[in-house]
Amino acid sequence: MKECCIVIPVYKENLSENELISFKKGIDTLRNYHISIISPAINLDNYTTILAEEKITNYSIDHFKNHYFKNIYGYNKLMMSIAFYKYYAKYKYILIYQLDAYVFKNELAYWCSKNYDYIGAPWFTRHESFESGDTLWRVGNGGFSLRKVQFFIDLLKRKQPIYGKNLIAEKNDLSKNKYLIQRFILSILYTLGYKNNIKYFLRHNDTQEDDFYMNLLSNSLIKFNCPTPEEGIKFAFERSPQYLYELNNKQLPFGCHAWEKHNYEFWKEFIV
Repeated sequence: MKECCIVIPVYKENLSENELISFKKGIDTLRNYHISIISPAINLDNYTTILAEEKITNYSIDHFKNHYFKNIYGYNKLMMSIAFYKYYAKYKYILIYQLDAYVFKNELAYWCSKNYDYIGAPWFTRHESFESGDTLWRVGNGGFSLRKVQFFIDLLKRKQPIYGKNLIAEKNDLSKNKYLIQRFILSILYTLGYKNNIKYFLRHNDTQEDDFYMNLLSNSLIKFNCPTPEEGIKFAFERSPQYLYELNNKQLPFGCHAWEKHNYEFWKEFIV
């Protein structure tokens, strides 16, 4: 089995100035790994020209259905599709590298060796920031994230219940049912997997895919092997990068996400 594939989602034919910076840095720093550019059926000559200029030959253009790239809803569906992960089944890991990410150094082998199921830039409570008075919460952001392929395949084909007895009533609000016998029967059905399985929750999920995996499933029977947020900041920053830089002993992480959106004044010293 191969160690890791770099997956770069692309949805348009032309790159912005910052996307070009992100793309060039990613393919150069991670050139020793296979690079998979995933896209709808569009002309990618601008990307392949850059790959040729940078002497990158270890890449592929991998088309998925157009509707996955029309909006964020479609992209979330792709990231929650078992077919997507099966496509990369010959790899132990995939690194999702959206074109608002940036990689500072090639530490990918180190992070793969940690054997985590998922790593992304840590979130703060309420999905806000240190500046808003929030504290580090858990790793989560999917825009620059390392994912163990087989773990996600097993998760997305899971047939067993997702939530245990202690959360079934809460998730389905059984208290609203005034008939005791109906509440009892429904409770048994939920325990067996009725409205308590991965397909059901995927079908009724309207959150971002990373929030679904790292937040909504965090108190379920599914256990992700993830680093603590304190270790996660060595992998990546997103919000509050200056605070995380200080917390990380003024060391840059492996990479970052949304650098032009979150405190660009901080990032412009390091991103060239």
